[in-house]
Amino acid sequence: MDEAKKIVCTLIIPSKIYRELKAEVRELFAEEEGVFSVQFPADTAENTFLGEFICAFCEVVLIMNNPKYEITEECQLSTELLRFGTSEESYCLLVNIKYPGSDKVHHDTLYFKEVSQSLGFYTFELLGDQTLFSID
Repeated sequence: MDEAKKIVCTLIIPSKIYRELKAEVRELFAEEEGVFSVQFPADTAENTFLGEFICAFCEVVLIMNNPKYEITEECQLSTELLRFGTSEESYCLLVNIKYPGSDKVHHDTLYFKEVSQSLGFYTFELLGDQTLFSID
């Protein structure tokens, strides 16, 4: 069995999403030339699927700490990572939220692309959420 190693993951987000986040979470991000990024570790064997770590990190940082989702302890939150067709570089995070007192499950989708991948490092970028496709 492969020994777990720490892989450094870097998430890049657009300024629009950055501004939506709670102030205490925005402090985690570094800003360089208008680009916001944050690093987090994934303790896993090299060449294994990072989806579990990406889902967990994005749930906490991008969903639970974004006031627009109105997440409370009583909410039921789940996420699922999905690939776009045959693309190996593009994927989305399907967000499912069931609010207390409601039988309806609400959804959002966050769209990502892989920027780079090398030994011990993985960088991905949030392109946007479902509003990326709105016709405003």
